[in-house]
Amino acid sequence: MMPYSNCLFRFGDWYRQLLAESIGKNISTGPTPITALGTTDQHSQLQLYNEGINNKWFIFLHVIKHMDDPKSGSYLPKELNFLNNKKLGDVIDAAYIGTSEALAKNKRPNITLHIPKVNAEVLGELFMLFEFQVALLGLLYKVDAFNQPGVEQSKIITKKILSKII
Repeated sequence: MMPYSNCLFRFGDWYRQLLAESIGKNISTGPTPITALGTTDQHSQLQLYNEGINNKWFIFLHVIKHMDDPKSGSYLPKELNFLNNKKLGDVIDAAYIGTSEALAKNKRPNITLHIPKVNAEVLGELFMLFEFQVALLGLLYKVDAFNQPGVEQSKIITKKILSKII
């Protein structure tokens, strides 16, 4: 999951945790969730995603109306003059489009959820959508998406260790 909004970065973390905990129980198949924040992580991870092994699919979260959308001045040096007089939202949107189109060009599956704005109602909708998606993935991968035996085992061991410390 790659949200193109700092406001949704922790949502990506939540989704990664939900997917790993709920679906990561089949030893022969299943997704390994990774989160990235566009534009921050696109530079560090895009090489792998575009030319590495093609075993990933991408979910972009694109915000249509950014909360703050300041405009740059016209004082940037010649090497960066393409950024002069641009709104921050336009720069972020261009980076998202460039990333998604590059992945598509390299036959990397990706989808985009266009989010009107980030607020409580939209976040609630996203939580419901991805909880439902994970429940369906549980059926697809033939795992119980609602238990967490691997997590419980580490909790039991941790409690045992801590009970011996005086």
